[in-house]
Amino acid sequence: MIWWGASLALIIFVGAMLVTATLIAVTSKGSVIFRQNRVGFNGRVFRILKFRTMRTVDDGPMIVQAGEHDPRVTSLGKWLRKHSIDELPQLINVLRGAICRWSDPDRMQSLTMWSMKDSLATTLSDIA
Repeated sequence: MIWWGASLALIIFVGAMLVTATLIAVTSKGSVIFRQNRVGFNGRVFRILKFRTMRTVDDGPMIVQAGEHDPRVTSLGKWLRKHSIDELPQLINVLRGAICRWSDPDRMQSLTMWSMKDSLATTLSDIA
């Protein structure tokens, strides 16, 4: 029961998510949530949801992956990424059934430029 676990996690982390959203809103301009189309298992397109960690929002055919010392990443964003807190909104996609919380990377196809060790796993792991 993936939805049960995601529901419980959402309840547990709702306070941290509210604090994170407030900090992003106070420290930088723009949307609190980053949305981007991604291609997952069997070529299914879904909309990724993350806390925004960069000054720019890229979505389209040419997306530049953020590097280790990318100047677009905010100070708060560095900390959120380091602790994977930027991934918490993905629990909403788990509840919607758009992604699962774990997967078999050997069965995944890398259909976008996003990859991790030559595979794409549409999970709650650090895929971006």
